Amino acid sequence: MDIYWLIGAIIGSGVFIFAGREPALKLIAVVNRRQANGRRRRSGTGQGPWN
Repeated sequence: MDIYWLIGAIIGSGVFIFAGREPALKLIAVVNRRQANGRRRRSGTGQGPWN
């Protein structure tokens, strides 16, 4: 499980840096929408840095 979390963290941070700003911002916006819809009311119960 730790390995998958590290892979997710690397993908979440590293890929956006190497992909370029414009596509990265679009992906971040989409991901933030999904996370905000599912996690906004449950803050503090998630895994990793999304608390």
